[in-house]
Amino acid sequence: MKMTNDLIHLGLLGTTGKELLPSDIPPFLHVTLEKIKASQNDTEDGFYKIAAALFTCCRSGAEPVSRPEAQALPEALPEEKAYLSVAKTRLLSDLLQNNNISLLLYGYDCTIRQNQLLPPGCLPDMLSHAFEKGNPNAYEEKKRLSQLIGNRGNWYLQRQGLQCLEEEKELPWDTSTHAQRRALLRDIRLRDPQKALEMLCGEWKNESAQHRAELLECLEVRLSVADEVFITEAYKADRSETVRNTALSLLQRLPESQVVRFYWDTLKEHLRYRRFFGWSVTAIEYSEELKKYGIAEISHNKGESDSDYILRQLCESVPLAFWCELFDCDRAKAAERLRENPPFAKYFTVSRPVLRFNDREWAFILSQKTSQINYAYIPLLTPAQREQLNFNNTPVEGIHPDRSWFGGAGEPWGVNFSTHVLKMILGARFFYQDKETSELLAFHIPPEMKRHLLALEQKYADDAHGRAEYCRRIRQYMEIKNELEK
Repeated sequence: MKMTNDLIHLGLLGTTGKELLPSDIPPFLHVTLEKIKASQNDTEDGFYKIAAALFTCCRSGAEPVSRPEAQALPEALPEEKAYLSVAKTRLLSDLLQNNNISLLLYGYDCTIRQNQLLPPGCLPDMLSHAFEKGNPNAYEEKKRLSQLIGNRGNWYLQRQGLQCLEEEKELPWDTSTHAQRRALLRDIRLRDPQKALEMLCGEWKNESAQHRAELLECLEVRLSVADEVFITEAYKADRSETVRNTALSLLQRLPESQVVRFYWDTLKEHLRYRRFFGWSVTAIEYSEELKKYGIAEISHNKGESDSDYILRQLCESVPLAFWCELFDCDRAKAAERLRENPPFAKYFTVSRPVLRFNDREWAFILSQKTSQINYAYIPLLTPAQREQLNFNNTPVEGIHPDRSWFGGAGEPWGVNFSTHVLKMILGARFFYQDKETSELLAFHIPPEMKRHLLALEQKYADDAHGRAEYCRRIRQYMEIKNELEK
């Protein structure tokens, strides 16, 4: 474009005093000529512009369309923040082109922290992707882009008839899709649980049964006793069995709920523990109240009586605080005693209450006191807690880290846990190159492990399934992460 403009200007040298008249140009450019003359004080500049218009029409072989109703577009307001550098902008564009969405979102986060804006030239592609139908990451992309597009980006969105999220103004609930509502509700639950609950209450009756159940599940994010009244009402009054079951599941995860209190009080009547004599159990009859609160009647295990089955379900439905009271000791000792000598030991599964109540401390205590780590506890543990675990006797065959193992990009793992995860992935009998997992690993593997990754590349140099390439890709993503942070 610059070369074309230079050629036009070169061809028009010496035209300072020349003026184009209507007779010099085709009729279809007369209106354009008059507008240019009216808006220009410099005759030479006006001559340049009408000459450029004539050149464009000749090259295109078409006459300009007459649009009497056309209106001049308003200009975007000037920006108050600096633009991202050309190099980083090109890097983000490459990540979008290659569908490296986790790294792209992290790059957006870095740009926000650096208080910069995305240059206008890259916005059409990035906004088009964020508004693409069926994009599972649409909400997360829009949320970040709302802080990165500036006045020019908002100007572009208005021209396209689109609306981007703003930091304090979420998507309107009534015009959002169900998937967008779920993402919105979970996001607001993280920031303001009460506000999210009020949003759900306001539109509850207008949703279908299936949608009510799926939106109700969102309350698992930062679930608290403040949610109990609404969830209990849904459990008691909703016409849909799916909604009632979802509500009961949430109430069972609240240690302070009336449902869990019922389990607690019922169990105290039928279960005793004496330090030197062990467990004493009183048989229990099945009742409508037990059925009401989700306790099944008949055991599927031939060696387990129905009474023991009912009581075992109650044991697997109470928090660690119950066992502290029963054993009359602190949490650490109660967890250890229950692990060593549980009631109904043949069938009792301690991981069920640990996972039901998302009890991080309970999970960590059990993980320290075992020769084999229960991988189901991993999402509950902090990076520091995972680093203290002994994985020497823990099998890796058939296990692959899922999304729940990864927290925020700012939470690096330690060397011990990172080494074990790499061993798990690369040692799999049926190895496959999971692109998303390799991106997430780049966020969490500590920088000091780059040499270890290089050694693994050399170790698997002759591997036909791409293990060496997988390690190289992780290192490459780690370098990209560093570039984004600069």
